[in-house]
Amino acid sequence: MAKRIEGLTDIEQATFAGLEDQLREKASRNRLRAAYMDGKHLLRRLPPSSPPYLRNLALVLGWPAKAVESLHRRTSFDGFALPGGDLDGLGLSEILAANDYDTEAGLGELDALVQSCAFEIVTRGGAGEPAAVISQRSAHDATGEWNARSRRLDSLLSVASRDDQGEVRDANLYLPNLTIIIVDGEVVDRQSHPWHVPAEVVPYKPRLNRPFGSSRISRAVMSITDSAVRTMGRSEGTADFYGVPWFMIFGPDESAFQQGSWQMIMNRINAIPDNEDAATPRADVKQFSQGDQRPHVEQLQTWAGLFAGETNIPVSSLGVGLAQANPTSADSYVASREDLIAEAESAAKVWKQRHVRTAQRAWMVANGESEVPDVLKNLQARYRNPRFTSQSAASDAAVKQVTAFPWLADS
Repeated sequence: MAKRIEGLTDIEQATFAGLEDQLREKASRNRLRAAYMDGKHLLRRLPPSSPPYLRNLALVLGWPAKAVESLHRRTSFDGFALPGGDLDGLGLSEILAANDYDTEAGLGELDALVQSCAFEIVTRGGAGEPAAVISQRSAHDATGEWNARSRRLDSLLSVASRDDQGEVRDANLYLPNLTIIIVDGEVVDRQSHPWHVPAEVVPYKPRLNRPFGSSRISRAVMSITDSAVRTMGRSEGTADFYGVPWFMIFGPDESAFQQGSWQMIMNRINAIPDNEDAATPRADVKQFSQGDQRPHVEQLQTWAGLFAGETNIPVSSLGVGLAQANPTSADSYVASREDLIAEAESAAKVWKQRHVRTAQRAWMVANGESEVPDVLKNLQARYRNPRFTSQSAASDAAVKQVTAFPWLADS
């Protein structure tokens, strides 16, 4: 239960409590997905056949990070364009550059892929800060209420720090046209403004009933990764015995085992004395076929195929099935990544409008305006082409376009 914040009204306290409960409810899943992303999630239950020493190996697999980063590299934010206007003349370029927005926006998108969403918050700058400060907050420390009719946030809680018990200590509570500053569990300032809730949700794969999106590290991704790690564990458990020949020795004297099993395996020649007291004294050695690692490799390839199908990335990118990693033609390369390219285009389409509204809001905050000027309403966010093309291919395309439309040469 959220603690009482001194200085909040009953309605404000209810909003704060609801948002903090929402943040706490999602915290465990957010931490779990971050652990998969950072390679810090360890399996607690290993197969019963695993040798005891495997429990201390701490096996991890980087497939979830690969799934996130492969998509993120194809959704590269490339700034803004203003048809019929001048970003420098409006002062917007200076605001964005002061906030290092080209880089920070990408970091927010990366967190959105991991946690399902991120938040872009615009506030007035203080001494030594830009006129408008654009902050990127992950779902670890921020959450809000979404209004489906107005398609914007009606409230937002951004946590700056917590106490030793995990309770909110410093935070900003954003309400319609009001920002409440909380320090040490007490309201220290109230700032009125005309910008409703000055924040945008940056979601990945939003749906009507999930406006805050879904994580790229889905339950299927986590399940397949765990299964692949268990296969790696089984492989590790049998690898020590894979190259060791399996012998059965019949009828030797006890002195044949005094030097130890490993020494017997390493020795080139072993003299095995007969057991004189046995009915059949002659010692006999039988060799059996060695174990085979191929079943483990084949099973890991199966998991890699399922993971690739779930995340739309090529199997060869997972380091499994290296026979598929041979150089391919440009057309087949693009075809093998068509699903990933389509997903990148879909994600960028959602994010573009969120970045545009953030930039427009930053201009209003910096200039003390409550409305976006007409010229700035044409602002467009740009992304690089998710289809990676060589410079020679891009140059060839440009020459053909200029040949068909000569006026492009003067553009």
